[in-house]
Amino acid sequence: MRRSFQYTVILAIFCGSAIAQTATVTTFYQFNGTDGGGPQGPPVEAADGNIYGVTTEGGTNNAGVAYRISLSGDGYTALGSFTTSPQNTIVAARDGNFYGYFQTGVYRVTPQGVVTNLDSQVITQNIIPGVDGNLYFVSSDIYQIVLATGAVNDYIADPGGALSIENIVETSDGSLWSYGNTTDGDSCIIQDGGGGFYCFPSPEYGEEFAAMIVGPDGQLYGTAGDSATVYFFKYNTSTEVLTTLHTFATDEQVPTSYLLASDGNFYGIGNEPILIRMTPSGEYSELGSVPVGGSEVPLVQLSDGSLLGAGGGGDYGGLSKIVLDPPLSPPILLSLGSTSLIQGNNTTLSWSVSGMYGGSAGYCFATSNDPEWSGTKPLSGQITLTPTAVGGYQYALTCGGTTSGLTSLTVTSNGKVNTSTSVQVSPNPVTIGSNAALTATVTPSSGTTMPGGTVTFLSGSTTIGSAALNSSGTATLSANTIGLAPGTYTVTAKYNGSSGFNPSTSATTQITVTSKIVSSVTLTATPAGVVEGNKVTLNATVSPTQGNGVPTGTVKLSTGSQIIAALTLSSGSASVTASTAGITPGSYTVTAAYSGSAGYQPSSTTTTVTVEWPTTTTLSVQPNPVVQGGTLTLVATVARTGNSNEPTGTVQFKVGSNVVGSASVAGGTASLSIPTGAISQGTYGVTAAYSGDADDGASNSALVDVKID
Repeated sequence: MRRSFQYTVILAIFCGSAIAQTATVTTFYQFNGTDGGGPQGPPVEAADGNIYGVTTEGGTNNAGVAYRISLSGDGYTALGSFTTSPQNTIVAARDGNFYGYFQTGVYRVTPQGVVTNLDSQVITQNIIPGVDGNLYFVSSDIYQIVLATGAVNDYIADPGGALSIENIVETSDGSLWSYGNTTDGDSCIIQDGGGGFYCFPSPEYGEEFAAMIVGPDGQLYGTAGDSATVYFFKYNTSTEVLTTLHTFATDEQVPTSYLLASDGNFYGIGNEPILIRMTPSGEYSELGSVPVGGSEVPLVQLSDGSLLGAGGGGDYGGLSKIVLDPPLSPPILLSLGSTSLIQGNNTTLSWSVSGMYGGSAGYCFATSNDPEWSGTKPLSGQITLTPTAVGGYQYALTCGGTTSGLTSLTVTSNGKVNTSTSVQVSPNPVTIGSNAALTATVTPSSGTTMPGGTVTFLSGSTTIGSAALNSSGTATLSANTIGLAPGTYTVTAKYNGSSGFNPSTSATTQITVTSKIVSSVTLTATPAGVVEGNKVTLNATVSPTQGNGVPTGTVKLSTGSQIIAALTLSSGSASVTASTAGITPGSYTVTAAYSGSAGYQPSSTTTTVTVEWPTTTTLSVQPNPVVQGGTLTLVATVARTGNSNEPTGTVQFKVGSNVVGSASVAGGTASLSIPTGAISQGTYGVTAAYSGDADDGASNSALVDVKID
């Protein structure tokens, strides 16, 4: 389906209104083949202040390496070798790893160089981070990489009914945009699953020439055209209007990839190669020749404002640094109110992002060893920091998966004792309307004096309440759940410090608030070990974890997929006596699953029932009769019914009612020799009792009469 759109053409002629700039190019790093070679795309500047990238050649398998190098160009390290050459560039993700793609499939590489292939089937093009924290790439469909699991999902199948799509970008509202070719042969701009769909008019726009990029106004920019004429355009995603900003002259260079830099202009490499600048109004400038890989190689802007390109130079390629005059400002600015603090004081951290939309508009994530600075961030803002421990803190903001801004803070001791705080929640889960006890424990790092003062309990940024520490260093707050919606909530305990102790904040824990009372099931089996063919009684009892109510409903007893019984609770309990006839001996896990009711949540538990092999015990006595004072030998033969394996365990022997001894079963028999001198003359009944073992049931012999003369 094709929509009808307004189409506007604006011819832009460069009249020198843009700031005149020149470019100085230096070799940032030169590969030698052993340490890598053939870089196809720019690296990224990560949250640790280092630059990471990949090459397509060199390394152990001559299939490329993942590498790290400092911002100054020193300290190059080849981190790990690929077995399949990677394509183009990588992106930095919020899990601290880097992601890229092969010609077929995507991979993850850690800062230590460990490469994991996540998918080996999908023919992959560019990969971008999304505002939801996951990654996206395109093939015939749009695919998603879930960072939490590493799973690769077919996110949007056949977007807009296009035959093929490529060059995915994301606008700040989370919409995914890409180029696509229809069955009619048209080139189109496609949103998500076809929610927005614009096909270039023919013949002016016959094919796509450059990957789209999100501009400083949040709209899409790119180049397209046919073999005769190429245009630089802007597409307004709200009004669905495409505007031609510049028509490239035949002697002008046409980049096929753009970087949105901190000055709000677009930079790319022409095919000679020459550094090209395009303004958002369509003004074209050539800034000088650069030894990089050509028009298809994108640039990246580093935290010092310079540009970095990959590809050209030497036999194995390298990285080239481009410094403009006048220079570009850093794309990401982090500014501390104070770079040095005494414990207990605070400072502000302000940040702003210029440009850095690229393939992911506004996607910025914070990284620090200070838990106050984490998560995704808008393009500008300010927070107050109060780091509690002495030491150095690093703060980084990474945007678009390519560039990071960094700053650091030093906290010095104030002479007070440091503390650590932990928090516990009980009960958890808790039913709406009931109270939850929030207990914080504050521990000093040294000494035996316990901290005093108060602890503030928070859920996110919302204060739940405060409580005073007792002499043991604990503080408890009874928090009511009235008015809360069912769900999971975070709880943090913040110790506010005192005259002799520094503040500290606990790790975050979670509490689940439910609309029903949590239940608990206990299950017993009597006996827990039962001889095959005999019966076992299973008893399930369901109890509330809060209050004194008696749950109602049903309990299902099962082992594996086999249902034993479905029982109705009576006074909170239910039982069944089940036969084990025909059941193969062995250990079985029995599950009792409570269905729940209007007032109680479902719950379950398990127990183990062992079905034992039946056994027989046969007793022989030699000699019989025996002369008083002679030796009587008792031999018990123990056999497993239905199986040729020999039981183990012990046999107890009795003469009359007196136990005369025990013997271990070995080879299926147990024997005991007893003297008869102390036994009066007469006739006695002798028995053998086998005790059983882990797999075999107990059994008793028949009574054998023995005469002592």
